[in-house]
Amino acid sequence: MKPPSLRYRLIRLSWIMVGSLLAASYLSIFLLLRSTALHQVDQDLLAAADPVLDNMVADRTMNDLREFGGGGRFFEIFTPGGQVMERSKNLRGDLPVFAAMLRALKQTSFANVDGPAGPMRLAVIPFVRHGHTYLLATGVSTFGSMHVLDSFGEIILVLLPVSLLLAGLISAWYVDKGLVPVRALTQHVEQMAALALQGGQPSLWHPLEVPTPTDEIGRLATTFNRLFERVDAVLRQLRLFVTDASHEIRTPLTILRGEIELLVAGGRPPADFDRTVQALDQELRHLTRIVDGLFTLSMADAGQLRLLREPLYLNELLEDACRLVGPRAQAKRIRLERDLDAEVAFRGDEAFLHELFLILLDNAIKYSPPGTCVAVGLAAEPELVVVRFQDQGCGVPAAELEHIFERFYRASGSLAEPGSGLGLAIAQAIVAVHGGALACTSAVGVGSSFTITLPRPLGLAPESVPAAASAPVEINKY
Repeated sequence: MKPPSLRYRLIRLSWIMVGSLLAASYLSIFLLLRSTALHQVDQDLLAAADPVLDNMVADRTMNDLREFGGGGRFFEIFTPGGQVMERSKNLRGDLPVFAAMLRALKQTSFANVDGPAGPMRLAVIPFVRHGHTYLLATGVSTFGSMHVLDSFGEIILVLLPVSLLLAGLISAWYVDKGLVPVRALTQHVEQMAALALQGGQPSLWHPLEVPTPTDEIGRLATTFNRLFERVDAVLRQLRLFVTDASHEIRTPLTILRGEIELLVAGGRPPADFDRTVQALDQELRHLTRIVDGLFTLSMADAGQLRLLREPLYLNELLEDACRLVGPRAQAKRIRLERDLDAEVAFRGDEAFLHELFLILLDNAIKYSPPGTCVAVGLAAEPELVVVRFQDQGCGVPAAELEHIFERFYRASGSLAEPGSGLGLAIAQAIVAVHGGALACTSAVGVGSSFTITLPRPLGLAPESVPAAASAPVEINKY
C-alpha cells in the first residue's frame, strides 16, 4: 500500500486539530450556557421557597400553602415517607419527586423532571416543623430556558459540519501555500538531476530563490543552494581534472606507442635500439610518476592518507634532500645555501616529509636560471616549525599565484622543463595531512618563496598508525 503524501498528512493533521478545537469549543460553550441557566433557575427556586419555608415553620397548620403558587411555580410538601401533606393551588397533580430525593433529609437536591406542565426543574428542600422533618418540593417550568438551549444546540449541530468543511478547505489552502517552496525546490533538484544525466553544462545551474530565508523552508533552500554550489564546483574541478589528466597521460602513451611500433616494424640499425629503450624507459617513468601522484592525491581527497608518526629530525631530512638534489643543482650552476645548523625534533611520516622537501627543492631548481642561489632555512618555535625555500627564479604573476597549487597547473611564461604539474598539489596535501600550511609569495623577475608551517607536537608519544603506501622518492619526480 502506497503511503499517503506529505500534503495529505499535513492537511489531515491540520483538519483534525482544528476540527477537534472547534468541537470542543462548541461543546464547552453549550455546557457552560446550560450550567449557567440551570444555576440561575436553581437560585430562583430557592428564592421562591424561602417565604414558603418561613411561613411553614412559623404557622401551626399547613393550609397556607394554597396561598402560594403562580408565575409558573409549584409547591408541594411531603413527609419522608412520600405522603403528600399539602400542595399549591395551581398544582393539579403530584410533583414527580424521585425516591432518592425523599431520602435526602440533610441537603437540598435538584433534578430535571417531566411534570404536569411539561419539562420542569425541581428542588426538594428538607425543613423541620414542630420537631418533625418535612420536605418542600418546588418546581418551575423550564420550557423557555431549555428551549433556547435546545435551539442553540441545533445551531451548533449545523455550524459544526460547516466549520469542519471550512477548516478542511482553509487547511488545504494553507498547506498548499506552505509547500510551494518545497515543490519549487523539488522541481529545481529534478532539473539539476536531468541536466546531469543529459550531460548539461554546469553553467546552466542557477540558485533557488529564497523569499523567506529565516524560516525552516528558507533555511532548507539556502542549504540546498550551498550544496548545489559545492556540487557544481566539484563537478567543474572533476571535469577539469579528468581533461588535464587525460591530456597529460596521452602524450607519454603516444610516444610509447610510436617507439614500440618502430621496434616492431624492424629495419632499424642496432645503434638506435639503445636510444629507443632509453626513450621508452623515460616515458614509462614519466607515466608512472603521474599515476603515483594521482594515487597520492586521491588518497588525500578521500581522507585516507595515513601517516606513520615517528620521532625524527627535520634538519637531517632537509640535509639529505639537499644532498640528493645537489648534482642537479651543480649541473645548472645553482648554489644551495642551507641554514640547518640547529637540530629540530619532530614527529611525522619520514617518507612523506622527505618527498615534500624534494618536491619543493626540485621545483626551486627547475624554475631558477643558472648561476643563482636557492636558500633553505629551518626555524623552530615552541609550538611551530617553519621551513622556507627561497629561489631567484622567474617568479609567478600575482594573478596566477592562487592557482599554482591546483593540479596540472603551470604558470604562464615559464621556461622550465615540463613536469607532471602535480608536485605542488601533492606537497600541499602532505603538509595538510600533517596539520600544517603551505604558502607562497612571489615577485616576477625576483623569485619565489615557499613557506611550510608545521605544528610541533612536543610531548606526544610516538604513534604506530600504519602509513599509506607512497611512491618511491626520486629526484625530479614532479
